[in-house]
Amino acid sequence: MNVHDLELGDILFYFHMGASTIPLWSIPHYAATHTSIVSHVGTHPWISHITRNGLVFSAFGLNKGFRFLAYRLNPDQQNTFATEASHLARMWCIANNDVKLIERKSRSNVASTDYSLPVASVPGTFSYFKSHTAIFRSVFFGKKAIEYVSKLEWYKVRNIIPPELSGKGGTYCSMFVVSCYQAAFGVAHSAKLLPVDAQTVMPWTFYRCVIDSPSWRCLGEVS
Repeated sequence: MNVHDLELGDILFYFHMGASTIPLWSIPHYAATHTSIVSHVGTHPWISHITRNGLVFSAFGLNKGFRFLAYRLNPDQQNTFATEASHLARMWCIANNDVKLIERKSRSNVASTDYSLPVASVPGTFSYFKSHTAIFRSVFFGKKAIEYVSKLEWYKVRNIIPPELSGKGGTYCSMFVVSCYQAAFGVAHSAKLLPVDAQTVMPWTFYRCVIDSPSWRCLGEVS
């Protein structure tokens, strides 16, 4: 799919494949190494995600070292969930009290009109500990997962940024994207549409969840 066809709430899975021409949907799910959510569309899509530099809101660019698959919540399930999840992702990036707004210098391949929006970065929000220990923990949507979704809902209705996104505890890429959607879904819809524990899900287990679910559809490789 063309990068300009991305919509709010679309989920991007990253594969460190270099120049490989193997179809992405034919490779094992554990090859997914990163994920982000489309949180602004205009003349060019912008994404929210978390990297080792922290929580970031910036223009999406096609990196030569990666290939990307896009997934979208099916229309019959979508309601306003995708829009709300994208809104939360964007606001949790740019409404943070510790946010640093940076003007991006490079404008290559991106319409300049979108650069009226700043790049937001929240340092200190990436957790090495959580991203490494999650590998050894279950992603089952059980009691702990339900309690965490309830907390996310509590923060959402009060317009409070979850503490782990403010440098208190930290998060990592798949935990962030899943949290955005589960905060929008609430407990009942999370159990149906995204039944994983946001606190332990890794990019490849997140990818496995959506490819196995009839509630999500693959849009194809982004180019």
